[in-house]
Amino acid sequence: MSRGLSRLQLRILGLAVAVSRARNGVPMARTPVRHSDYRVRVVTGVWADISTPLAAHVLGGVGLRPRGRIGDLQKVWLETTPAALSVRSVMSRALGSLLKRGLLAYKPYRSAEHHLDHGFVLTTTGLAAGLPHEPLVSDLERRLWLLKYGGTKERRPDWCLNELLPSPALALALTDHDRPPAPDPRAR
Repeated sequence: MSRGLSRLQLRILGLAVAVSRARNGVPMARTPVRHSDYRVRVVTGVWADISTPLAAHVLGGVGLRPRGRIGDLQKVWLETTPAALSVRSVMSRALGSLLKRGLLAYKPYRSAEHHLDHGFVLTTTGLAAGLPHEPLVSDLERRLWLLKYGGTKERRPDWCLNELLPSPALALALTDHDRPPAPDPRAR
């Protein structure tokens, strides 16, 4: 008998929903298919919704450090403290579990030039499970840009790092039907 999803797994699915919404305007589920180059079903031709580095940074508290610049483009790396490496391992295991459960599908590399374009995408069941746990990340586009998850790396000198960028403080995106009812002033 299967146990339910952990809080971390639900938060990962929620972050994948937020990334999918940022990229597509609305969250999108993908259907994995057989591919002759892979042993597992995969999704190709789209950007990944979630990856280990993105989950470790946004959800796990692993900061981004500047690594240098090429023109106006920023290079960053994740912190490599023992605690940060532990968080990355935890995120990797959680993503693997979600893949096995069919809530995420593998998104392989497109080509050697796009070696950072890999990770996981939401399936229909993953989207349904992640929607109630979608976080509000005010600068998600910038974080995706810094981690090179977002299409062409356009020049954005105002988004470059000069010092450590910590993980964001997150809040759940509550819709009106998710909010608790207002207390009745007549009730005592």
